[in-house]
Amino acid sequence: MNKKISAIFIFLFFFTALSGEEQCDKEKEIEENRIRIEELEQRLNEVERATLVDRVDLSMDVRMTVNNYIYREKSKLETKDLGLLREDGETWGQANMMGRLKMVSTLGDRLKFTGWLTMFKQFNESSPFRYESTELEPMYDMGRSRYPSNSRVYFERLFIDLFITDWLAFSIGRGPTSEGAPADIRYDNVELSSFPESAIDSPLDGMYLTFNLEEMFGVTQSYLRLWYVHRIYITDSIKNSFFATKENPYLHFFGIEFDAPVPGVTGGRFYSNFAFSPDITIGERYADLNGNGEEEKLMTPEKLGSLFSWTLLAKFRNINSTPLDFFIGTGGSLISPAVRNKENPNRGFLGTPKDDDGISTPLQTLLGNDLSGGHYVGLTGYAGFRYALPLHIAGEKIKVGGDYNYGSRYFFMYFSPDVTGLNRFSVRGHHVEGYFQIPVHRKAHFKLGYIFEKHDHPFFLMAPAGAGIPEIDERIHNIFLMLNAYF
Repeated sequence: MNKKISAIFIFLFFFTALSGEEQCDKEKEIEENRIRIEELEQRLNEVERATLVDRVDLSMDVRMTVNNYIYREKSKLETKDLGLLREDGETWGQANMMGRLKMVSTLGDRLKFTGWLTMFKQFNESSPFRYESTELEPMYDMGRSRYPSNSRVYFERLFIDLFITDWLAFSIGRGPTSEGAPADIRYDNVELSSFPESAIDSPLDGMYLTFNLEEMFGVTQSYLRLWYVHRIYITDSIKNSFFATKENPYLHFFGIEFDAPVPGVTGGRFYSNFAFSPDITIGERYADLNGNGEEEKLMTPEKLGSLFSWTLLAKFRNINSTPLDFFIGTGGSLISPAVRNKENPNRGFLGTPKDDDGISTPLQTLLGNDLSGGHYVGLTGYAGFRYALPLHIAGEKIKVGGDYNYGSRYFFMYFSPDVTGLNRFSVRGHHVEGYFQIPVHRKAHFKLGYIFEKHDHPFFLMAPAGAGIPEIDERIHNIFLMLNAYF
């Protein structure tokens, strides 16, 4: 009996030992497999990253421009009193360069990224540049790329398109709100924005909903867009926009846009854009009110008024398969200043610091209104052409073109200048331009042009309270040479 029990214990001992060894082998095998899986995941991540990089399409365009200005101001008003620092004179050989690296990446059928990394500068600027502080740095332009400075880059566009369905897309970021039609004719480029430049021509951050009407209703190549953008003014007291409060005024813009082909005309397209801002605001302002060299913070209201603008544009490229490009458009703005009353004695104006009774004295108002209400309507008109001559250089045709823009006394919208240093849409008066496009390559051309601007009124949003927008007689001539190249 004892021998049988001993045999059983010996058997159980060896069985347990063998089971333990097998268990260790299994754990070791599991650990080895886990390591192999992690290595495979890492390799797959590297392959995926490489694939994503391969999907980023890169392109670039470069503009080199030499501007030659002649400026004359013939009105009796002092230009410095109007905030215009220019004086009669001439400036020759003022050169600048713009380079834009364009990135587009499409991931599947539903996600798309677009980015424009932009540099725009004068040739060899001789003035010192600044960091975040107001102190001048001892480094000049010629050394910026050779000495460490900062990590600043500027994105003119940076947005994501999410295609929710075949007929609806949601976009967010710094959107395609610059160089819209008909800038593609003027720069001999593809159309870069769905927004006509006479409606919006500034980089703006916002959100956009695009409805593809062809997918929805069968309306060929037609789109309807709803958009919203805003600007925040950072005050001295609150530097960080993450903690913005009522002290940080917001400028809100809501809009709707529609574009579609022109029926029966090959190469024709129609654009319309309507925008509304319910609360025009401005940032903090300071002024030396006592003439002692010390600036005081002015009273800034939460609301100055509202702005409504509209744009209609028809553009034709190679109209009916001819060498003629043509466009014509109109638009306008309606500004409704806020009204000052007993309940809101500080409403609708930029004023002096509040007195002991909490009352401010008006200094400036929208378009110089007298705070009694009313509406100010401004109009603009825009037309131009380009024609391909039967003359060839480098296998491409020489083109001649021109355009004209008019703005009335109270027309206003937010625009930015182009590489000529002038802004055709920020003119209350007349803007005339003529040019030749001389090809040197299929994707490069020289543009020799002349611009004449006659300003009948300064392009102010704010003016002295009750004074209105004054009359002036400014004349600006610009003879320019531009090189455009696309890579």
